[in-house]
Amino acid sequence: MFSEKDFERLWFLYKTEGEPKGVSINSFCISNNIPYTAFYDWFIMVTIRTREGLCIQKKGLDYQGLKTLVEKLEGLC
Repeated sequence: MFSEKDFERLWFLYKTEGEPKGVSINSFCISNNIPYTAFYDWFIMVTIRTREGLCIQKKGLDYQGLKTLVEKLEGLC
């Protein structure tokens, strides 16, 4: 099982080392012994925090799902 820190480290390393060299995130995950699907599940977790302290977490959103969520939350503001 991978921790939040593992994925944060992987993302930082990818952005600083892999992406500049043109390596895909999938290949970078494989070369670091982390299944891409595990990284992807972590990466697409959306966390929204309001100024009032409300924290909303939603996992597995595509662009349309994120857009719909934001539209619904705008009604609360």
